[in-house]
Amino acid sequence: MAPNTGVKGKWDDWVIGDEQGKECTIGGNSGTCLVYFLNSRDAESFANSQTRLNAEQRNAVLHAYWFALNRYDTLTLGYAINEGNLRTFGRDHEGDWRDSYLDAAKDVANNEIGINIGRKVFEAGLSRDSLGAIVLSNLGQLNCISGDIAYGTPTRC
Repeated sequence: MAPNTGVKGKWDDWVIGDEQGKECTIGGNSGTCLVYFLNSRDAESFANSQTRLNAEQRNAVLHAYWFALNRYDTLTLGYAINEGNLRTFGRDHEGDWRDSYLDAAKDVANNEIGINIGRKVFEAGLSRDSLGAIVLSNLGQLNCISGDIAYGTPTRC
């Protein structure tokens, strides 16, 4: 990850109990990395529980829900993390993977939708527990790929 972005460390190093995880800081706050890591596990579990959705839709929900949780939690916990740092984290995370450009761009777009949902839910004074239902209600706004993941067609879910 680029050190001049306010994001340091390597996301893949964040394994519970892994000493390397302590090196990760986002916006100068190492606690944020732990929040993001735990939220990634919650988002994965939530997305996988949506069995009525196809794999592309579950992936879109995973990204939007994960970043909705991240934004909501950083606001709730009072971490001085601006949305730019959160966006950079998302782009850097996608850069760590061997996804196609199209797949990475789709994930980043869904991250952005999640950031907006997390902020709006927080500002409206709604519960963190409402995030999942709100993400699902916005499924038609999320980005999917029809066909081959590397050469398919971008589409709304």
